[in-house]
Order: sequence, then structure tokens, then C-alpha cells
Amino acid sequence: MERARRTKHVVVRTACNRAFLISSLRFRNDTQIISFDPTTGTLSYFALQQYDLFATEEEALMHLTKERKLVIKEQIPCVAVVGYVQVGSRGALCVVKETRDDCVLAGGHYISTITDVKWITLSFNFPFSCSTAEARNLRMLTEFPISNLHYYCETLDIS
Repeated sequence: MERARRTKHVVVRTACNRAFLISSLRFRNDTQIISFDPTTGTLSYFALQQYDLFATEEEALMHLTKERKLVIKEQIPCVAVVGYVQVGSRGALCVVKETRDDCVLAGGHYISTITDVKWITLSFNFPFSCSTAEARNLRMLTEFPISNLHYYCETLDIS
């Protein structure tokens, strides 16, 4: 059984140190832009047409470059986002670059093994930096092995 549309995400970083997550989800027929607040790292999404909700990924990217006049420095494609933590002026976003579909449960629920992940470090203008203990914990989290050891299902809670 083949999926009709695969979920696709793109992490976008701009020249002015802004970060966005462009998401086209399997079970939706549109594309969202989720913004990382440049000061606090808080995620925001308002579901407003032509602001952070678009028909396609191309329209969303065009909005960032043409309407918001942002210069895109980097685009990181991924198939899933499995974690985000913000500590002080730093954030870490865990994205899945590749998966392997291992089985399909009744109802078409795909169980995917994570085969390649990337931790994306984000910097914010938060006035307080993280403590030494928080920095150590953040480093330990980003060094934790995930590839080929963890799995997920996009449409069913399998925890």
C-alpha cells in the first residue's frame, strides 16, 4: 500500500537569523509556515491564509522571500520533526532526514523507523543565556542516539 502524499518539511534559515518550518502534512492539502520567534524561540502559527497558510510549499517560500522580503540562507528538507527544545538564547530542533517504513497497521498507519536525524541549532536574541547545567543537558540530548533505534507513526499513537 503506497501513501498518496508524503509529509514534507523544510527548515528555512534567513540571512537575518530568522527560522521557519514549512510543513506540508500527509493528511492535509495545504502548507503551513511555523515561525520561531527571533527573541524567545517560541513557535507561532495563526492559520491565516496568505500569511502562514498556503496552497503549496512554493507559495510559502515565495511569501517569505517576496512579501516578507527575507533572504534565505539555508533550506533543510526533512520528512519529520520529532523534537524541539529552547533553553535561554539557544534552541535545538530534531529533524528526521530519512525513514524506513517497516509495517502498515490496519487502517493504513505506517510505522517508520528513523534512519537519519539531524539536530539543527538555532540562536535567539533572548536576553539570558543558558546555565552551564542547561548547556550540558542540551548537549547530552543532541548526542543521544536516535537513528535506527527509534520509530514513530504519523497517524496513530503507538507509545
